Amino acid sequence: MTDPLSDRKMVVAAAATAAFLLLLIVLASPIAAHEEKLEKGEGVTYDARSLIIHGKRELLFSGSIHYPRTTPDMWPKLLEDAKRGGLNVIQTYVFWNIHEPEEGKVSFNPIGSFFFNQLSEIHNYECSWHLVLPFQFNFEGRFDLVKYIKLIGEHGLYATVRFGPFIQAEWNHG
Repeated sequence: MTDPLSDRKMVVAAAATAAFLLLLIVLASPIAAHEEKLEKGEGVTYDARSLIIHGKRELLFSGSIHYPRTTPDMWPKLLEDAKRGGLNVIQTYVFWNIHEPEEGKVSFNPIGSFFFNQLSEIHNYECSWHLVLPFQFNFEGRFDLVKYIKLIGEHGLYATVRFGPFIQAEWNHG
C-alpha cells in the first residue's frame, strides 16, 4: 500500500516539473524568434543614437493611463485620445495588491475549480491544491491587465509595464 502523502508529493513534484519545463519552452521560443526577427530588420534593438523598432528609428513619447483607475469601456477612447495627442507609448503600473488581495489565499474561478475537482476524482483522494497552485489572482473587469495591454497594441501603441512590489502612484498599500 502506498503512502497518500508520498503520492501527493509526487503530484506536486510532477506539477512543478511540468510548470518549469513549460516555462522554459515559453521563454526560449521568443528569444529564438527575436534573434531571427533582428536579422530580418524586425523586432526591437538599439544603437548609440536610438531605439530601432521593426527596422525604423523611434522616438518614444509616453504617458500614463492606469487601467484600474478607469473602466474597460473607457479604455478605447482614452487610448485614441492619447494617440491623437502624440503619444506612442502608454505606461502603467501593475497594482499588485488588487491582483492578489490576500497574500497566499486560494480562491478558484469556476473553470479552475472544475478542472481540479475532476483531477481530484481521477486520483480518488483529497488533494491540497494550495501546494500545487499557491496563489489565485484577480485579473477581471477593470483589473484585466492582459486585455488592457492587448488593447494598447491594437491601437498601434507600445506599452511600458511597471511591476512592483511597491508603486508610487497615490495608491493605498501600493
